[in-house]
Amino acid sequence: MESPPPGSSGFRPPVSRTGWLTNGRRTPSHRTSAALDATGAVWAPPSETGARGHSVFVDVELWSGPEDERLWSCAFLASVWQLVRLGLLRHDGQAVLTPTPWDAEEFPAEWDALPPVVRLNPLATPFTAYATCSVLPARFLPVEHAVRVVLDQVHVESEALRQVAERSAAEGLPVPTAVVDRTSYVFPPGL
Repeated sequence: MESPPPGSSGFRPPVSRTGWLTNGRRTPSHRTSAALDATGAVWAPPSETGARGHSVFVDVELWSGPEDERLWSCAFLASVWQLVRLGLLRHDGQAVLTPTPWDAEEFPAEWDALPPVVRLNPLATPFTAYATCSVLPARFLPVEHAVRVVLDQVHVESEALRQVAERSAAEGLPVPTAVVDRTSYVFPPGL
């Protein structure tokens, strides 16, 4: 669910059609010489919605290619993973990934043979995180900035947010309302 910039006129096609999400308004594409422009239109810089002092405008590609051959971007997949870690990714109100019991003696030789989420202890209660912290090489900083743009505009089902708020409050650990405020990063040098 994209957040339109204040005062926007809907000049951009929806993200569901283009695969591009932004955190503000880009520089107008109308370019002409000031001497030849009878409308008096002037150049305007891009602007970040909700900027603090100075803007950091970002356009995020969520996918490329036609729908039947769609290639999902790293930023989109990392956003989905953050939502899974936080227990906020739902389909018709139900969690998308649930733990699969693992009772085999050995693990498979290939990662792809494992379920996405494994429950090793049959007595363990499934849980999701109230906050996440990712430790990544610095080369992922632009991707994670894009992830934050996506998470800042994602629509999370109200029931999922209510469940987290109630559970965390009962444990004395209130969490931020905004999903993006529940994610943090460490980019150690040399990693």
